[in-house]
Amino acid sequence: MPIIYAGFGVFAYFIVNYANDYIDYHSAYIEKVYHAQHGNYKWLTDKYNESQLLSGSESARRNMEINIILSAVWYILNILDATVDAHLFTYNISKDLAIQATPAAMAIDPLHMASPGIKLSLTFK
Repeated sequence: MPIIYAGFGVFAYFIVNYANDYIDYHSAYIEKVYHAQHGNYKWLTDKYNESQLLSGSESARRNMEINIILSAVWYILNILDATVDAHLFTYNISKDLAIQATPAAMAIDPLHMASPGIKLSLTFK
């Protein structure tokens, strides 16, 4: 469970962070286009030109949307994992089920020498 909650927390952090960046860069772009003298985003308008502000705005929006999609995929994977766990909860694993690994020499074809390998044997009793 902690991994699931940590994943949602990380995605939420990045979504909020990129949303705030998008608002800042987009508002600064609008101030720069309309030549606002005393805007709230003067710290960005003094530092960047119009194309850089527009590029920063688009980049932040794209990253926000990617994180929203990734969080939806994370949610779907968690649902899938819970469904598989629920179906396997009543699966009977008896004491008679065994797997054994032994070293073996395996020939690829009759003309070549045998190469080392591992033989896996699954036993049902």
